[in-house]
Amino acid sequence: MPLPVTPPYGGSAPTVTSGVASVAAASSTLTVTHGLPSTPTSVVLTPASEARVWVTAITATTFQINRIGPVGALPLPIFGRTGDVDTLTVYWSAYA
Repeated sequence: MPLPVTPPYGGSAPTVTSGVASVAAASSTLTVTHGLPSTPTSVVLTPASEARVWVTAITATTFQINRIGPVGALPLPIFGRTGDVDTLTVYWSAYA
């Protein structure tokens, strides 16, 4: 459910949604349904590994997460863990 955010300097408050997406190791893109009432003006991504990610194709209902690099198992040298994972977890927030 979208949540209103109080603007720091007056004006209208943006609506925000957030979630977690998993990009399969065999894929370089994933389409996410954001649930906002309008097209987001901003989408922020935070990958759970050292992957490079970016957003394209923002629409009134979805946006696309893209990742760079070869498809396949992804290294996970973060939080003291090592090894490969089968999916890339990406935390996202969308603002309208």
